[in-house]
Amino acid sequence: MRFGAEGKKIFIVALISITFLITNACAQTQEQKMKMFDAHEEKARNYRITGNYQAALQEQLKAVELNPENAGSQIILGNIYIEFKQ
Repeated sequence: MRFGAEGKKIFIVALISITFLITNACAQTQEQKMKMFDAHEEKARNYRITGNYQAALQEQLKAVELNPENAGSQIILGNIYIEFKQ
């Protein structure tokens, strides 16, 4: 089956639209993931301040799971482990 010039234009527009929608959905997912990461780090910080190291540990583990390449988050997790053991 051959497409005319108009058919090719429609196909290209549809392809670009689908690509845009997929990219936009992925960006929103990443943004939501980072918001959840921040929320878990904030909860961990608050629990840590009050001395509730068990809860701080659980929240920081969730944060690290969401963003495992964040070195600062890994360091905080290590510090919570140290404080929890004391």
